Amino acid sequence: MGGFFYFYIMRVFVNYLILSLYFFVFITPQYIDPIFLAFDKVYPQMFLISLINIISFIHIIKIFNFKEFVSNFKHRKHFLSFFFVVVISTISLVVADNFNEGVVSLVKLINLFLAYCFIMIIAFSRNFNMYNYFITVTVISLFIESVVINLDVIESVIINGNLLNRSNAYAGFGANINISSFSVLMKTIVPIYFLFNYKNTIIKLVSCFLIASSFLTIMLLMSRAAIIALSLVFISTILLSVLANKKKYFFANGLVIFSLLISIFSYNLINEKNAYNIIGERFANVTNPIVDGSVKERLNFYTTSVQSIIDNPILGIGLGNWQIKSIDLSKDIIESYRVPYFVHNDFLQTAAEIGIIGGLCFVFFILYPFAISFKNTIQHFRFDLDFMIFLIFLVYIIDSMLNFPFARPINLIYLFFTIILFYKSEKYYLK
Repeated sequence: MGGFFYFYIMRVFVNYLILSLYFFVFITPQYIDPIFLAFDKVYPQMFLISLINIISFIHIIKIFNFKEFVSNFKHRKHFLSFFFVVVISTISLVVADNFNEGVVSLVKLINLFLAYCFIMIIAFSRNFNMYNYFITVTVISLFIESVVINLDVIESVIINGNLLNRSNAYAGFGANINISSFSVLMKTIVPIYFLFNYKNTIIKLVSCFLIASSFLTIMLLMSRAAIIALSLVFISTILLSVLANKKKYFFANGLVIFSLLISIFSYNLINEKNAYNIIGERFANVTNPIVDGSVKERLNFYTTSVQSIIDNPILGIGLGNWQIKSIDLSKDIIESYRVPYFVHNDFLQTAAEIGIIGGLCFVFFILYPFAISFKNTIQHFRFDLDFMIFLIFLVYIIDSMLNFPFARPINLIYLFFTIILFYKSEKYYLK
């Protein structure tokens, strides 16, 4: 009896340990002094994911029986959409101009697909509370990500006397300010959810702190897309409160606004040495592509990717080959040795690389949980698990339309966990 109990405890412990390794893979360092691991932080993260995949596979084969293994995949239409993306991506290599680059990209995709599978299998194991786990690791991660960035900015501006500038030096664990902004915003949905659903005063105070810290992080990083996404989140919560017509929802919105005001006040203190408002200036030029180089670049990327889809609708140009094709398509705007590695729209890039059918499978994989959670929300107008998942996907979709989160584990792994939470809810269980 004692041996069985010990075996059970160890199995549960290993399950939580492996999932935590996946979840916190974003803290993988870019260098270990004096060794510089990689120029791009995504490569050591992908390498670590491959190692975790090996550990997960051994654990699953050793602990889970075959029927339990298969049952995690049976009749999962949503899961199959990701599987078909992998299959079509493999087939697309036959038309790739650079086959080697396509193989490298395919290995990355399979690595991520296996991570998704293993996370799902372990999360569906007996006595695993996905909801509590998801909430706990999200709060821990959000605290780490936002506080690290805020402290970096405070040290530079307040302590060292530098002007506040938009710089990747403050990118934190995301290695890019846009990536970090959206990573923080996706996770901020959870403390907002707390304010709408928990009466405990300590939980509300902690939630307000996390929200204020996160909003400050987003403003300090000055990501226009993240600020737009934040505005849509705020508008969505207001609309839900009006339609639900519940006093506690209006009070919760008041706490969110209070947290926002604290973050604005803090931002102004940090930014007071600057002669102008950087955020205001960035939005002032967003409608003028001639002045705003970032907008001009993105519009060109979108146009060329659409043309590429029209020219190659069946299998695209081959997985991983956009960075090569884009040189020819964007040669008129390329400056120096900069190469347009991404379309800055995951949906367009996927369709351009693997064709329309593969692109539709990818769209289904991202949009299906978003659509179902939205449908359930409008049926009862409550800030429950449905609405929380809807908001997380809303933020991710905006990120996907303007950046490239599918190529960054810090955002993609969190999406995987959100999808598993979506699966674990009884009414979502796809059969």
